[in-house]
Amino acid sequence: MENFDERLIQNCEIVYNKRHSGYKNIALKSRKWNEISEALKSTTEGCLRQWKSLRGRYARELKKKISLLAVV
Repeated sequence: MENFDERLIQNCEIVYNKRHSGYKNIALKSRKWNEISEALKSTTEGCLRQWKSLRGRYARELKKKISLLAVV
């Protein structure tokens, strides 16, 4: 999915911020992902897959950076 836009996610804290009051509300998160997928003209599953990939890549890079700083 080439048109995945991180800016859409930034405006929806509920999908990534564990401290958000609605983070554990599955129905509310599902509605947000449906809105995101409609805005991107994609499937909800495709958006979730792309988000998880992006989040995982970020976590790996952060972990790598932290381990390099610990060595120095």
